[in-house]
Amino acid sequence: MIVYRAIRQREMTDFLAHDPSFAGAGPIAISQIRGASHAANPQAEAEDVLLLLAEEDGLLVGYLGALPNRLQGKVGEERFAWLSCLWIDPNMRGRGLAKSLLEQMYMAWSGRLMITEFTPAAKGLYDKSGYFQDLAQPKGLRLYLYSPLAKVLPKKDPKKWRPYLPIFNLLEQLSFGPQNMRMLFLAKGKYRCESDKNWRPEANKLLSEQKEGFLRGPKDFDWILNYPWLQEGPEDEAAKRYYFSSKAKSLDNGYLYFYEGQTLKAAVLYLLRDGHLRLPYVFMPQADASELIRALLFWMRQKRVIYLTTYQEQLVEALQAKKWPFLGSRPQARHYIITHPLAKTLGDQPFPIQDGDGDAAFT
Repeated sequence: MIVYRAIRQREMTDFLAHDPSFAGAGPIAISQIRGASHAANPQAEAEDVLLLLAEEDGLLVGYLGALPNRLQGKVGEERFAWLSCLWIDPNMRGRGLAKSLLEQMYMAWSGRLMITEFTPAAKGLYDKSGYFQDLAQPKGLRLYLYSPLAKVLPKKDPKKWRPYLPIFNLLEQLSFGPQNMRMLFLAKGKYRCESDKNWRPEANKLLSEQKEGFLRGPKDFDWILNYPWLQEGPEDEAAKRYYFSSKAKSLDNGYLYFYEGQTLKAAVLYLLRDGHLRLPYVFMPQADASELIRALLFWMRQKRVIYLTTYQEQLVEALQAKKWPFLGSRPQARHYIITHPLAKTLGDQPFPIQDGDGDAAFT
């Protein structure tokens, strides 16, 4: 018999410390570092369901996570949750566990859910439920500053590409010299880039123009930076027992500030994982995207960023217009879906979405 168990925000810390699953040898429903982040979420309330477990004879056979958030609707603030981390034991598939977990999470959040970055199989589940409709399908761009083979191919198919890793690493190292020489001809522009681990109060003025969309502020950004879902280091036994990411070979995050003279033009929260740079939150209401990219490139060279992915509309347009000095690029796409009750709370205007909305800022 399948037993379902809900873990609320007020229970998460105790669950991490005392649940028997962490002391066993089987799969775990959440990593310690990710669970601590959920417990510290400034937008979570004590009774919010953050995790649903499916167990059979005391053994974990499935789970579904939720990440509380707020948005500015047409009549005020609305609370909802992003679905995150759906997993079903392969031996239990076909028994309706995923459907039951989704139904229970839907009820726990009064039908107010969003999802992105789902697998085709999960999309089939969501479509069949009848709960969801499309929200947005933004187009992005991935650009390669150095050879990405050592970072990209082993992740796609480790068994197939691991024997070639020394060759890929060599190609990556060989690409640094010529690319750095090419970038010597990149003239400095109007903006300068400064990195910081702290949110600068002067950046608050860049947020004041945000009238709608997901409600994130300095407290949320500091939470994202101080409670990451990934740890730098080799994969350990706990990481092997958790289906989703918990380790990275290299990891860095923080803020980038772009100035023209003494005037702050843009503030960016960045995540750099294994040579892959992402920009989860970009605030640049009056900034020149081309100048921002020019300043960013110097920082990327210093950090040895291998490739950059962004969905930020202004940056994508500027990068498409002038892709030099990148070696190449690939189009990217994301799909956001929203439950019908939550969609009714939105206004008629296009709904702004940042790259980090959902759980993308963490991984």
